[in-house]
Amino acid sequence: MVEGKAIASQCDPYSLYVQLSRCSSLEGIKLLTRVREKDIVGNKVPGDMIAAEERLEQLSQATIRAEEECWNW
Repeated sequence: MVEGKAIASQCDPYSLYVQLSRCSSLEGIKLLTRVREKDIVGNKVPGDMIAAEERLEQLSQATIRAEEECWNW
């Protein structure tokens, strides 16, 4: 919304997914623009997002290893 007016924009499939995944129901949901198949199907995850996810996984594994060593598991 800009100055209280709804402004249509291209669907961001990642944002749409996150927003809808947080809803406990679809009751009362109103989309300002129609979600088209091409907005979702065939989209690819950006390379920087893939790299960030891989980095998070590496950090997670390092944290787990450090804790295991600390507790001598």
